[in-house]
Formats: sequence, C-alpha cells, structure tokens
Amino acid sequence: MEKVILAVLHLLLLSIICNTVNGQSNVRNAIFQRSNIEILPTGASSLLNRQSTNSSTDSSKRSQPHIFLVVSDDQGYNDLGAFNGLTESKPTTPRLDQLSEVEGLKLNTFYVTPLCSPTRGALMTSRWPHRWGGQSSVIQPWTPQGIPLEEVFLPQRLKQVGYRTHMVGKWHLGFCSNGYTPTARGFDTYYGKYLAHGDHFDHTAEDHQDDGSYGDGIAMGGAIDFHEEYNEGKVKRHVLDRNGSYSTDLFAQRSVEIVQAHPHNDAPLFLELAFQAIHWPVQAPQFQIDRNSHIKDIGKFPKRRTSAGMMSAIDDAVGRVVDAFKSKDMWKDTLFIFFSDNGASVDAGASNHPYRGSKVSAFEGGVKVPGIVAGGRLPSHLKGTSNNKIFSVVDIMPTLCHLAGCLPTYYDKSLDNLDGLNVWDAMVDPAVPSPRKEVVFQLDPDGPKELGLLLNNGHIKGRNIGAIRVGKWKLIDGFPGRSHWYGPNPDGAWPVPYVIGRDVTDYNGLFKVSDGGHDVIARLREEHGISGAVTDPEQLVLARAKAKEWIPKYLKNLWLFDLEKDPTETTDLSKDHPEIVEQLRQRLNVHRQSSVTPYQGWRGVGNELKTKRGPGQDPITGTRVFDQWLDRLNGGIGTMNINTPRSKM
Repeated sequence: MEKVILAVLHLLLLSIICNTVNGQSNVRNAIFQRSNIEILPTGASSLLNRQSTNSSTDSSKRSQPHIFLVVSDDQGYNDLGAFNGLTESKPTTPRLDQLSEVEGLKLNTFYVTPLCSPTRGALMTSRWPHRWGGQSSVIQPWTPQGIPLEEVFLPQRLKQVGYRTHMVGKWHLGFCSNGYTPTARGFDTYYGKYLAHGDHFDHTAEDHQDDGSYGDGIAMGGAIDFHEEYNEGKVKRHVLDRNGSYSTDLFAQRSVEIVQAHPHNDAPLFLELAFQAIHWPVQAPQFQIDRNSHIKDIGKFPKRRTSAGMMSAIDDAVGRVVDAFKSKDMWKDTLFIFFSDNGASVDAGASNHPYRGSKVSAFEGGVKVPGIVAGGRLPSHLKGTSNNKIFSVVDIMPTLCHLAGCLPTYYDKSLDNLDGLNVWDAMVDPAVPSPRKEVVFQLDPDGPKELGLLLNNGHIKGRNIGAIRVGKWKLIDGFPGRSHWYGPNPDGAWPVPYVIGRDVTDYNGLFKVSDGGHDVIARLREEHGISGAVTDPEQLVLARAKAKEWIPKYLKNLWLFDLEKDPTETTDLSKDHPEIVEQLRQRLNVHRQSSVTPYQGWRGVGNELKTKRGPGQDPITGTRVFDQWLDRLNGGIGTMNINTPRSKM
C-alpha cells in the first residue's frame, strides 16, 4: 500500500510540473482517474495530504483521537432501528444498529433544539442560541444573517491544537459574506450545501411558495446550492457536474476520499459529515425505498417508506466512511458521534414515536433525538450498552476539547464562558452522574412561526415561549406549536402531498396545535368567514386581530411534566405544582438576562441592497448559483460583520 501511495504522489508531482509547463490538466486528471480519487481543484489535494510538522511517528501512541462527527437532518427518535422496537415501521439501518447496539453506546436522553440552525450553531459555539441571536429562526437565504464572528467555532479550537478539519454536507450557518462560510470558520475544506434544503438529486434549491419564490418573494428555483471551499474561503468552486447523483452518496464519497487521503501518521483528523437527509423534499434512490417494503402505505399521500429509504441511504453512507477509517487502521484511534439536528418533521414521513410533538416544537418529539458514541476511543466495556443520563448538544465542544487537549483560551474567550459542559466521565463511567442538570430548549420572544394560525405566514409578536428542563421537571411556557402524538407512521395525519408553506395550519383539525386548541380555532374561523390561506389584505387585518385575541384566550399555553414518570408528556402537572412552575420560570428569566436580540439581518448593511438580492452566476458557465451575494452586491468587499452591534433583550 505504501508503494502505491508513493507512486500516486510521484505521479501527482509530475502532473503539477506538467501543468506548470504546459498549462494543461490532462496528466493530473488521468492520475486521479487511475487512483479512483475524485478530481479536486489544484491545491486541494495538498490540503488533504499535507503533513504536520508535529506528526507522531507511531499512531498506536496517539493521544488525540480522530473525531468523526455525523449529523443527520430532521431525523426522529423512531427513525433509527436501534432506538425502537416497531418492526413494521422502522427503517432498515443495519450499520447504525450495529454501531449503537454492538460496537457503541446509545445515548437515550440526548437533547438538541427544535430547529436546524440553532442546533448547528449550539454545536459549533457550545452556547445556547439565545446568547448569539439564533433563538427565533433558521438562517434565511436572502437576509444577511449568520452567527456573530466573535463566536469561536469548534474546528477553530481543534485547529489550534493541530487537527486537520474537514466538513462535508449541510452548513446552514450563514453564507451571504465570506467570513460566515465554513472554511472561514475553522474548516480546512468544505464540500456541500449552504442552505436548509434542496433537491437531493439535482441540487437546486427547493421553493416554498407556489409562485416560485422563497418567503420574501425572491425567486431561487433552479439555482444550484452545491459548493466546495479551500484556503479560508479564498478558493471556492460551485459543484455543477453532479446533477442526478444523490447527495447522501456524494457526501459519503467525499468523506471517504478525505479519510483515504489523510496521511497515516499525520495530525489528528476532525471530520464532520452533516447529511441533508432526511429533510424534505422526500427523495431516495428506488433501491433504498425497496429495502423498506415492509412499511405499508397509509393515508392519501404516503411518505414513510421513502423517508425510510433516505434513512437507509444514510446508513450505507456512514458504513462506507467507517470502513474507510478501518481500512486505514484509524478506527482504533477514532471517536464517532452521531445525532440529529432536531426531531422529525412528521409531515415528511419521519417519526418521533413514542414522543409528543414534532420538529419546531419544544415537546420531546422536537428536541430529543437518538445519540450514538462509538469507535476505538470508546472504552470497550461500554460497547453494546445504553446511557440514560441527560446530555445536550452544547456539551459536545467542551467534551471534545477535553479529549483533544484544547487550550483553555482562544481569541481571548475562555472555555468557562460556554454553556456546554465536559460530560466525558459521565458518558464512560456509569457511577458518575451527568453534570448536565439543566437544558434550555427554547427562549423565543416570538414563538414558532406556525402559531400565526390565522395568518399562516408570520409570527404573532409578543407570544413569548420558554421551554426548559431542570432535573426531572420540564416546563413549556407559551405556545409551542405541533403538540400531538403522531404515531410510528405519521402518514395518516396528513391529507395533502406537500405540507410546507403559507397554509401549514389549514388541515381541518388534523394539525394538532395544542390540546384541543385547533378545534376551537377552526370553529372561530368558520364563524368569522375565514378559510384557507389568508391573502386578502382586509381579511389579513381581521385575521391578525382575531389571532391575537384567540390565542391567549383559547389555546393552552402552560405545561409541566415529570419526565422520569411521564417521558411521553401525557400529563400536565402545572396546576398540581405551581411552586415548581414558578421555580422554572425564574430559571428562564435568568437566561433571558443573557439573551440578545434575534438575528435580523440588514443591521449595518443598508436597505438599498434589498432589491438586488438573488442568486449569482458561476463565473465559467453562467449557471445560477448561491454565492456570497452580499459581498458581490457590495462591490466585492471582503467579510462584512453583519451582526454588530448587538443588544440585550
């Protein structure tokens, strides 16, 4: 194998010389074709292969673990076979089942936030979203939004102690200006999508609205959202030649190449693989769908089997990358972590059963996800076991920094200023209690978008929601959105083919807003002649007024649960324990003192650019693409700090 590697490197050197002399890339292309490595931009291969000046000469004595972090998208508790016993509805996931039930440790009480960008930001910063402005929404494509540049990301900390850092897959933490892109925030290389969602095969952005626009009226259908980056964002390429290839497979392929190209005795590797699946649109290769033929179609527009096919594709992908680690003899030095960014989006065929609620809501179904820890760095006595202690996504950075030997300070920001905790001892020692006693799920001054109810396209301002767990007690104070139990196969709850958009609450009582509240709203709508999505200006004024009147009057807005006795949140105890309600409300108020205003965009940017937003063009082909549009519209100026000044709530 070493002779083969030396031969490939020798040919690569010849190719660089040939390219320099002749200005041609034929030799280089032929080299990568013979070695079965995807063609990378000039200079990219050196980034993947570069040697560390502090490399160990004996990998068996490596003190810092390789880290393989996998994040799935919109996957629920019932979407991984090892975490449910419902054969008739569970996806086919043999590799992940093996990793969790035989080779690894199952984390049965692992918490995230109800939405994508807030969770991913909490992972990168180890701080609750309300502390950096991410508590109300995800990053939107045509508003200048991103996590503040003063926040230090996990790969930046790992790079400081010698790690090679690579990210593959979904980013969704800001892209409008160069400084917010992955390689500007600590990753050596990046290959994937900037946005929340898109077609899994042609890699174009998926439109929300029937008129071909995304929320604020800017057309984006047909624009490509697939990119690769190197050298702190100074080298970028739009990936335009993968139309027809499934994104999960492409992400696995690039991850395998990164592992294969990592020098055996080089610095430790940090690889984050963030899948776009199983986020809608619900798409999977037909053979993956066929692997789940045991799932029966129910309802008018069944999605569960295809969603399961997406999960099976993730399973295959993870298996391929794990095999690459093992073939390089790196698995023995690797820590593997797997979780989802939020609970299942039940309208897309995913399932949180037996838990209550869905993505966007603070009920357990929206925030409790399967967690897996595996790899050679997991103590052998833990393989095939489960851990029921409480852990949170904010704990990942301090835990990994503990294992990696991160310095206590970086950019003058102490690790003590984080919300996360080092939970490694609690993970690996059954006798050690988790230091994580409190989890903040939501602290949103507006509340979930779905609670526009009659608007169907906006927040009801002032409808504050706070959700927190302290010990065994969980408080939801406000209007949490989707709050029903949708079952192991949620297809029967959804009578329309595509349940995302302005009319998301108009499903005749099948959309369970909260304990009987939807039935009340449906009756009041009928009495006032309001039907369908509200678009007429006069009717919209009426809808806004009525929503503000009806929501606090008719909808339940307070829950207290004892999660040790009632993990599926069936019994509200708020009237039985008002003193506990008050204690938890006080904790929420303490957190509000450190809360900043949600990211709005446009602060310090200038509203004159609003009318010019939209996809750019690939400089070679002219194809419509997502790019650093704010820099482009601002005359090509470098990174703009769009998040300052910030103010406390």
